[in-house]
Amino acid sequence: MVPGSHLSGRQPKPELYGEEDLVPIEAPAGTAMFFEGRLWHGSGTNRTGEPRMGLLNTYCGPQFRPQENYTLGMLPGVLAEAPLALKELVGFKVWNGYGRFDAPAVESIARDQLVGELTPQAAAIG
Repeated sequence: MVPGSHLSGRQPKPELYGEEDLVPIEAPAGTAMFFEGRLWHGSGTNRTGEPRMGLLNTYCGPQFRPQENYTLGMLPGVLAEAPLALKELVGFKVWNGYGRFDAPAVESIARDQLVGELTPQAAAIG
C-alpha cells in the first residue's frame, strides 16, 4: 500500500510513486485490515503454497450501484430468504428515482425481473 495516497486526489498510476513509497502489509492469519477505499493498494504474490482467502466489502451511497450488481446476480433462493434491510443494502430499494426501471410508484425491484447468476455460459446463451 502507499500510506496517505487516499488523500492525494490522484489515480493510482505507477509513475506517481517509487518502490520506497510502498509499504507491505503483513499480519497473522485471521487478521482483518480496514482502510478507506481510495488508499492505493494491491495484493502480493502468495508464496505459501496454501490458499489465501480474502473478503472484500464495499459500501456506497444508496443512489449508486455497488461494484457487484446484486439486483441482477443474486440467486433467487438467497433473495427469497433475505430480510428487507439486506435487500435495501444491496440495491433493491429504489432511492429517489435512482435504480428505477418499473412504474414510478414501485419502491423496490421485483424478484421476477432478475436475470440470475452471471456466468460465461449464461452470457453465451443470452
